[in-house]
Amino acid sequence: ISLPESAVFSLWLRHLPSLEKATLDLLDQLVSTQLKSLEEVACVIKDSLLPQAATHPAIFRIVNEIFKNALLGADGDPEVMTIIQVFTQLFLQAHQNDNKQHKFPLKAYFLCHHQPLVTALLRRPFEVPTAHWSQQLKHISDLLKALVEDTNIGSLADLFETWFLVARFGEWLDIAAEQLLRAAVEPDALLWLLAFYYCPQNENQQRTQVMITEATGTSKDVCSLLMRTAYRMNHNGEENQRTVPLLNELLQKLTLKV
Repeated sequence: ISLPESAVFSLWLRHLPSLEKATLDLLDQLVSTQLKSLEEVACVIKDSLLPQAATHPAIFRIVNEIFKNALLGADGDPEVMTIIQVFTQLFLQAHQNDNKQHKFPLKAYFLCHHQPLVTALLRRPFEVPTAHWSQQLKHISDLLKALVEDTNIGSLADLFETWFLVARFGEWLDIAAEQLLRAAVEPDALLWLLAFYYCPQNENQQRTQVMITEATGTSKDVCSLLMRTAYRMNHNGEENQRTVPLLNELLQKLTLKV
């Protein structure tokens, strides 16, 4: 039986087990299928209707909890994190395209979080001039550092919630890594941001040292970064006629080794 979208959304709102099953089925399909690009991942996620349905905050919160539990159960697997990041991008697109007269503001989906940090993360890279990316990244890093180091986060659960908020907006993390590799800006803020992503439990001054001295990247991490970068460049229409094919070539070679 094929139901119209509105009927599916109503079913999910009124019958939570059906929403949970749809979300878990999506994760299982994406993890068990060898998809070659994030365009394919995005198509599968779109077809599930979950990003569109998540424009209702109640559905968003439930899907969000399932994603968090899946990530914890997978020990932070980069593949699962990438799925969550792509879902977040598609959710933001669905929210932007929602023509309802009284749609919820984006902040309504992240009420339990530090609102200035939420506001900074919600600015998509394509909404910020490329010349201002380093400034936006420093702003995000400064807000996060003040939140983590200058205030008392009460528990590891609170720390995880903050980390998960930052991690799901993976576009900014990828750009931070790219700018660090290019030495485009002073590295301190970028190092701190990436160190927090990879080692959120390290205390204050240890974090940057950890980033410098430890090899945190694995082949799977690199594959995920390359996939996300190629996807972002294609999706945002960035002028990279040589870069995207090169990324895809590197990705194919690395995939054979993972």
